Amino acid sequence: MDKNIRNISNYLEKRNTKHQKSLYNIKNEKGITLIALIVMIVILVILTGITIKGLTGNRGIIDVTETAAIESKIVAYKEQIEHVVHTEIIAKSAIGEEATTMSIAERLQGEDWVASARVNPTATSTEGNITVVTKKEGFIFQVYYNALYGKVQIDYIGKTDNPDSEDINNKMPQVTARYDKKTKNIYVSAKMPQEANAIAKIVIFQEGDENRKVGEKLDGIKDNEEYPFEVSATGWYKVVATSNKGVSNYTWVRATVSADGLEVPLIEVAESGEVRNNWYGQDRKDVIVEIDTSNSTTAVTGIHYEIISSPVKEGTEEVQMQSEEFDTNETKIRLPGINTAGTTRILAYAKGENGVTSETGMLDIRYDSTPPVLNKVDLNGDKKENFEWFRSNVEVSVKKENITENNSGIDGYYYKRDGSSETYVRDITRVLDVSKNGTTKIEIQVVDKAGNKSDWVLVDVNKDDQNPDKPTLSQMDQTINSIKVRAVGNDNESGISGYRFEIRPISGSNNDWSSPDNATITTDAGTCEYTFEGKDRGEYMARVFVLDKAGNENMSEATGVNTQLNYAPVFSRYSNRNSKN
Repeated sequence: MDKNIRNISNYLEKRNTKHQKSLYNIKNEKGITLIALIVMIVILVILTGITIKGLTGNRGIIDVTETAAIESKIVAYKEQIEHVVHTEIIAKSAIGEEATTMSIAERLQGEDWVASARVNPTATSTEGNITVVTKKEGFIFQVYYNALYGKVQIDYIGKTDNPDSEDINNKMPQVTARYDKKTKNIYVSAKMPQEANAIAKIVIFQEGDENRKVGEKLDGIKDNEEYPFEVSATGWYKVVATSNKGVSNYTWVRATVSADGLEVPLIEVAESGEVRNNWYGQDRKDVIVEIDTSNSTTAVTGIHYEIISSPVKEGTEEVQMQSEEFDTNETKIRLPGINTAGTTRILAYAKGENGVTSETGMLDIRYDSTPPVLNKVDLNGDKKENFEWFRSNVEVSVKKENITENNSGIDGYYYKRDGSSETYVRDITRVLDVSKNGTTKIEIQVVDKAGNKSDWVLVDVNKDDQNPDKPTLSQMDQTINSIKVRAVGNDNESGISGYRFEIRPISGSNNDWSSPDNATITTDAGTCEYTFEGKDRGEYMARVFVLDKAGNENMSEATGVNTQLNYAPVFSRYSNRNSKN
C-alpha cells in the first residue's frame, strides 16, 4: 500500500515538472516569434519603399515598361510600312511600271491604321519623302524611296496628339539634294512652307555613320538657294534640314566619287523603235546603245558588257533566261539579239589604265511584240431570264480576267460606238454606258503598254425599256367544246417574242383571273391564233398578253367568247298509222 502511494506521488511530481518545462518552452517560443515578426515587418516596409521607388521613380519599372511597349509599336509600324512599300514596288514591277512616291503614298493611305500619308511637296516622281501618321498613337514616320537604286528608308521622327491635323506637313522643311560628278559636291536646297518659319541648319551624314557630320550649314539659309557640300567617298548621303521650330525633314542622295577617275558609264538607247511606257513593241528595230564615259578623268581602255534576258512567257512558249558577256572598245554598239519578250538588262563597266574598273551602270530594255487577246466583253443591266434584250441602261466593261496578256500589261482600250471615230480610255476599269433604245454596236480593242493592239471585238448592245403596243383579241370560230381566237400585236423596239392567252368561264359574278387556263405561244409574228380545246359548253372571258424580246408586256381588253350554244334538232322514230299490214 505504501509502495503504491509512493509510486503515485512520484508520477505526479514528474508530471508537474514536465508541465512546468512545457510552459517555459511555450513562453520562449512565443518570445522568439514576436521578435521575428517585428523584424519581418521592418524588412517588408523597406522592400515596399524600394518597390514603389522602382515603379514610380525616374526610369523606373513602369517607365521602362511603357517605353519598351512604345518602342515595340514603333518597330511594328516600321515593318508594316516597309511591307506596304515593297508590295507596291512588286505590284508595279509585275506590270512593267516603276513605283513612285505618289503611288506608295496612295497605297499607304488605303491602310486602315494610317491617318495620313502625304508626299512632301519637293518629291519628284522617282524620289522623295512621304510623311506617314498612324491613327491610334499619332506616330510620325518619314519614308524615303529612290526608284533608280531601289532604296527604301523608314525613320520614326516623333509623335502628334492630333493625327488628322494638316499642320504636320506644313511644319516640315522641303529639302532636295543632287550630286554633281564634276565638282564632287552635293548641292542642297531647302524651303519652309510657312513664311513665319525658317531653315535653321542643314546637316549631311554618310550612310552608316550618322554620328559624324560630313558637312553642316548653320543660319542664314535662304529658301531654295543651293549650298554645296564636298564629299570624298562613293555612297549614300542623308541630307537633313531643320527648321527654327526644331522640325526636321530629310532626303537621300547618292554620290559616285571615284578615286581612280573612272565614273560609272551612262548607258543610253541611241536608236530603236518607238518606246511606250518604257516598252518596245512590234515596231522595235535592232537596239543600238551608246556608252557615255565623258565624266571619267582616267583614260577608258574598253567596256565590259553583260546582257541578261529575263525569262517570261510569250503565248504558250517558255523563253529561257539568256546571258552573254563580251568586251569591246566601241562606245556605240548594235545589239540585234535583244528580241526576247520581257526585260533585257544591260550591265556595263568601264576599264581604265592600270587595270582599274568603274562601278557598273545598268539599263533595262523591255520588249513585247505579242498583241493581247480580248476574249470577252461584259454587259451588265436588267435582263430577264431567257430573254435577249436588256430592259435598262447597259454597262459595257472590259475586265483584266477576260484578256490574255503575258508581258507588258494592259494600258487601256479603244472603243467605237455605232461606227464612230475611235476614243481611247486609259482607265481600263471605266465602263461605257448605253442608254439608247434599240441596238447599239460597240467595238472594243485593247492595247498593251508596248502599243500592241488586239483584234476588234464587236458586241451588239440591245436595250428596250418600252412596253409593246396594246394588243387586240377577237374570236374566230367555235365548236361545242372549243374556242378559236386571234391576237394582233406590235412592238417597234425589240420586236415581238410571243403571246400568252388566258381564258376563264363566266358564272354569275365570277371575275377572278387568279388561275385562268393559259397558254404561251413563242412567235415573232404580228398575229397569232390559238384554239382553247376541251371547254364545257358556255360563255367565257378571254384576254391576251403580248411580250417583246426584253420581256416587257402589254395586255388586251378582256373579250367575251363562247362555245356553240345552240343544240342541233333531235329526230325520233314514229309509226305510220295509215299503213296497212
